[in-house]
Amino acid sequence: MVKLTKIYTKTGDKGTSALGNGLRVPKDNIIFEALGNIDEANAAVGVASSFVIEPDVLEVLKNVQNQMFDLGADVCTPG
Repeated sequence: MVKLTKIYTKTGDKGTSALGNGLRVPKDNIIFEALGNIDEANAAVGVASSFVIEPDVLEVLKNVQNQMFDLGADVCTPG
């Protein structure tokens, strides 16, 4: 079992969260919904790939996942 120790960001919960570029935006910003959707889609591709036997199809799914990781990074770091 994983045991987590206390984690402190020293920013408190003021209703904002930091993007990849350090900009703090409200937690209800559409960017976080987009990031969540990208992560969920990426997880679904990962689950699907666990059932794939054909190497060519698996390679395509791995490529899609890599592109989705890049997309998440781009969304998280606007500008």
